[in-house]
Amino acid sequence: MSMRLKDKVCIITGGGSGIGRATALLFAREGARLAIADKRKDAAQAVSQECARHGVAAIAIEMDVAKAADARRMVDETMKAFGRLDVLVNNAGTASPAAWWKPRSRRGTTSCPSTCAAFFCAPNLPFRP
Repeated sequence: MSMRLKDKVCIITGGGSGIGRATALLFAREGARLAIADKRKDAAQAVSQECARHGVAAIAIEMDVAKAADARRMVDETMKAFGRLDVLVNNAGTASPAAWWKPRSRRGTTSCPSTCAAFFCAPNLPFRP
């Protein structure tokens, strides 16, 4: 591998399974330092251990993207562990099928009322000028 993400600090929501897990393992092979965030702590922990076997630092964070306080804590824990944040993969989300039929406005943008990590994570990112 080319190690394109060497030492980049990445959060992956929904990282405990499926696409999130696959992304975490790929990022680990590319040298990223990882925060694996998932509603299921045991799943996040298992993936973080798999990633660590690739020689990278990885932490597990139990969180629910539907809760703004969890998103803030996720970013805080990542910053405490790694000192910065370079990449956020908003992989987790929930929605009820009926909710897609009633768009609503949030922060000046129109979106479905699905609970999307971007709504809760992005406002909490430590942006630097």
